[in-house]
Amino acid sequence: MKNDRLMSVIEQMKLNDKGGSGCGTFLNIGCGWDAPDGWRNFDGSPTLRFERTPLVGHIYVKNAKKFPASVEYGDIVKGLPIKDGSAEGVYASHVLEHLCRGDFYRALANIRRLLKPGGVLRLIVPDLLSRTKYYLSMIELGEPGANDFLLESTLLGVSEEPRSKIASAILALGNSAHKWMWDDLAVEFALREAGFCRIRRCSYGDAENAAFKSVERRDRFYWSPPGRDDEIEECAFEAYCP
Repeated sequence: MKNDRLMSVIEQMKLNDKGGSGCGTFLNIGCGWDAPDGWRNFDGSPTLRFERTPLVGHIYVKNAKKFPASVEYGDIVKGLPIKDGSAEGVYASHVLEHLCRGDFYRALANIRRLLKPGGVLRLIVPDLLSRTKYYLSMIELGEPGANDFLLESTLLGVSEEPRSKIASAILALGNSAHKWMWDDLAVEFALREAGFCRIRRCSYGDAENAAFKSVERRDRFYWSPPGRDDEIEECAFEAYCP
């Protein structure tokens, strides 16, 4: 029993290490409000940056709640304040699709640089292929909402432009639109181009590293078409730094 408690303490110390020593540093990229203990949680939202602005940040409320205090502002494209080769694991859930294609590749290059040899990346992006298949099935059935479904489910369309300066400012402080969608073939190719190895399609709960249990959520790995109960897997991959 004592040995079990000792091992638990040791594992938690590893997870909480933020010194860039390369032992137990885990990075949660584009975390939003999901900021589990034991991870360094980063988000590049302009809203977060504004919330942390002295004097005015504490009175600004765009969303129903503010970012947790443990969330750090950080842009994975420009680079994070993390020592190269120090991270044991990186988690990026539904964030990289908010980047243009070129920045997606830059983000992967930066993640690989931050990972130590043998470090692991687990990423999830919305699956373009499954949404396109569902769109085509709606077309075959003659459903007029097929076009709306595709643009809304991919977040590539704009149904209404902001009509006021306040609405425009609020929109500017967000980053909800998708800039580039991905499928399995494209993600796997991008990971190989970035120099990752041992690339595989992954699912919720199948990570070899137990640290990911505290950061992953099942609903991030699946999506359900409107009006249907069946779940369709998103585009999720695991890859290692050589």
